[in-house]
Amino acid sequence: MEEIILQGHILDKIKEIPDKHVYCCITSPPYYALRDYGDDTSFVWGDKDCEHEFELYKTKCVGGHSGGMETSGIHNKKLAEKRCIGTGSNNEISIGNCQKCGAWKGQLGLEPTPELFIEHLMQVFDEVWRILKPDGSCWVNLGDSCSRRRKNSNDYRVLEGLNTRTKNVTSKSLIVIPEMFVLAMQKRGWIRRNTIIWHKKSAMPSSAKDRFTVDFEYFYFFVKQQKYYFEQQFEPQAETEHTKSRYKYSWKKSDNNKNNGEKSCPTKPFVGKMILENGRNMRTTWTINPQAFPEAHFAVFPEKLVETPIKACCPEGEIVFEPFLGSGTTAVVAKKLGRKYIGIEANPEYIKMATERINAVEIAVPVKEARKGQMSLLAGV
Repeated sequence: MEEIILQGHILDKIKEIPDKHVYCCITSPPYYALRDYGDDTSFVWGDKDCEHEFELYKTKCVGGHSGGMETSGIHNKKLAEKRCIGTGSNNEISIGNCQKCGAWKGQLGLEPTPELFIEHLMQVFDEVWRILKPDGSCWVNLGDSCSRRRKNSNDYRVLEGLNTRTKNVTSKSLIVIPEMFVLAMQKRGWIRRNTIIWHKKSAMPSSAKDRFTVDFEYFYFFVKQQKYYFEQQFEPQAETEHTKSRYKYSWKKSDNNKNNGEKSCPTKPFVGKMILENGRNMRTTWTINPQAFPEAHFAVFPEKLVETPIKACCPEGEIVFEPFLGSGTTAVVAKKLGRKYIGIEANPEYIKMATERINAVEIAVPVKEARKGQMSLLAGV
């Protein structure tokens, strides 16, 4: 199984992927209480054999136009129109907990509590563990949400009228979703090697007057075992005489310790030479601006953000996995870099968008690599 997009519920489709089959997982799950992607992406999280009886959830169009929902804070007009039939009409959709088994039906990220959201994420990443090779890695971009209701806001960290309950979290406080996620992952055996700070120079402006504008997100680097595949990545070092002198002398082993008065280091001498020739080991703050893509859904990975994890943690010809494919950026970058990909996406419109982007990629790899396989699409399987 390689170079495939599967359409459907993540927990159903990921089971179709064999054990220890992919080398690297790179993804950004839906953020908690952020957006409603449409009722067609709602699935059951729980017992699949039960004849569920879910609560009926009433929705009402905003009178006079069909551009939003009073209850779910949809920003995308097309998605709102799909769920809202006719101006001023009332609809009923099944959502919430099953009255028989307690299973929850809805979109990932719109759970009634943060704890249930983390529980569902763990169900997904337990499966990621299964399909990931022992020396593989998992990269997860996840942001926080604020414990506050506020309608008609452009601040994506605000719970926009969603029916959420946050225990022991005061209004206006960050819920610490990323920290909850990391602790849950570590309890399941994942090793967190780095927390990357994705810094955005052109961050989205905020209308808030009582806090600072957030211009970064977390990008977590997990592995399954202490020894794993990793190709060191370098970045330019500061071009100053002090820096050059430090790397030239401080890495050399010396008995008399008289290298310009600097303390010697027992590390092998070739390390300093390597740094001078290749640059320094890449740091954990990556300044990468968001990448505009008007046809995509709300959140789009910048291609540059995905390049480094693929180069560092996935050998050429191996498979990169994206459980929440969206507009397909991870698969696009994987193909550009001569890797294969597997993606899962619930929304057929996003699959169409991703497929068009992937098909437009000019593969910059040797011919023998390009001949190994053609992309296939399994939609609706």
